[in-house]
Amino acid sequence: MNKEILIKIAKILDVSEDSINALPEEIQNSMISAVNLNNTNTEENAETLYNSLNNLWTKGMILESLREIAKRTGMDYTALCNLSENAQYSLVFEYAMDSTNFDRFHQIVEKSLAIKELPEVAKMLELPLVELSAFPIEKQERLCGMYSMEYDENGDNSELISHLREILCA
Repeated sequence: MNKEILIKIAKILDVSEDSINALPEEIQNSMISAVNLNNTNTEENAETLYNSLNNLWTKGMILESLREIAKRTGMDYTALCNLSENAQYSLVFEYAMDSTNFDRFHQIVEKSLAIKELPEVAKMLELPLVELSAFPIEKQERLCGMYSMEYDENGDNSELISHLREILCA
């Protein structure tokens, strides 16, 4: 990373240059693009740049934490990166609180994987994801389980939709 841009990003975020250097390369590249694309001549533009950089920095820190969790637990790093954002945050938080509680880490991963298809279920039922997310976890798991067992990529899936609606009403 260009030293000048690194200093600028660290200054904007009020973090050390080392913390920026420790981020994954793709995050660093995204930060450079954000700096190059955003003019900070107004307060609004400066705030937009800060928010963009802060989101990238947070994501980078999460990814680095997931890498450490993967090394310590034997879980696949790529699989951890493919978890929902909420699951990633929960995993990193739990790890920060007690890095030895491997059972809890596995529970978080299993729960996340059990409801991974929820966005597809919401789309199929033409319901907002937030509405389905409000149901108890057991119902979300049943919906996703039914979806993963019965979804036919080339079919009309009308029977599946009917079954999913039955689960919602139960």
